[in-house]
Amino acid sequence: MRQYRNGYELVRCRNSILALAHARSHNHSVGADGSPIAVTGVPNLPASKTTSGAFGVDRIPSLNASKINAGILGDARIPNLDTSKITSGQFGLPRMPRGTDGHVLTGTGAGSDPAYEAPAAGVWDLIATLNPAGASSVDTGTITAHDMWMVVIDIVITYGSARWVQMRINNDSGNDYDSRGIDSTTIVEVSNASYMKLGASKTGYPFTGVIYISGRRVGSKIGVAMNVTSLPFSDVSGTHGVYHGAGADVTRLKFLSEGSPMAGIFKVYAMDF
Repeated sequence: MRQYRNGYELVRCRNSILALAHARSHNHSVGADGSPIAVTGVPNLPASKTTSGAFGVDRIPSLNASKINAGILGDARIPNLDTSKITSGQFGLPRMPRGTDGHVLTGTGAGSDPAYEAPAAGVWDLIATLNPAGASSVDTGTITAHDMWMVVIDIVITYGSARWVQMRINNDSGNDYDSRGIDSTTIVEVSNASYMKLGASKTGYPFTGVIYISGRRVGSKIGVAMNVTSLPFSDVSGTHGVYHGAGADVTRLKFLSEGSPMAGIFKVYAMDF
């Protein structure tokens, strides 16, 4: 057994023994024998103590979506959604599926997606709406040819006496129009005129009705049928006419009022068979 010569050596030995016991009981960075520290020996730390380095991905816990309140998710992080989840707002036109120009979205039957298809034949399509707004003429400009034209008219000419509502086809002002109308009880024919007479109007007396125009030339002529009235003096209404000018098909329509201002509307429709 070791012999201690004085009290100093005894105190130093005592302190060494206490230090070793303290290290073992508190599990510091390594055990007293140099072995790795035990997990239970790691104290709990607030997150504020982690001020450098980066956690590995497998060290990041799963988070509820409510915890993400800034930044932008990548496309891969956005889940697929059922349409039932979209309950408000409206898609802008750029988000709508695109189809062939002139085609319409058509149902294709139960259990099948709709598809863009060419419009069915025999349906009137609105081509132009002409509002004179005080002008003495209105013009569709150049338009695509179709098999049949229909013009719905509701206008008033501002003038003290009756003025004729006139029509020109393909902007032709030559003597290429024949028309027939009713003057009181007499049928009046006009041949080789520079316009087709449709009916008459004056201040307070509207001109209304529908005219039908063959869009394709038959032989050398294009036929016009009129179902119009000039209220209340129906003795100056047209019934039908013929255009025999140049040009194969109807590609422009112009309406005039003998130089007097007119107000109202012309709606131009087309149909293909």
